[in-house]
Amino acid sequence: MLANVEIRHVGGIATEVIVDGQDVSNMLSVVTYQHRAGEAPKLILEMVPGTFNLASNACKVEEKP
Repeated sequence: MLANVEIRHVGGIATEVIVDGQDVSNMLSVVTYQHRAGEAPKLILEMVPGTFNLASNACKVEEKP
């Protein structure tokens, strides 16, 4: 099962990012959405180091130093 992700505009330049019911907005440094022709869409969430532990059996989790 894929994660349920909601991105909500809350006014001005502010957004909320909700992943499986948990608000992770204050843990993110960058949110990128990519959809290239012929490929599945990608949502890339770059986390502030040390703020979140993520495990998933339904999507690719990649950690970068």
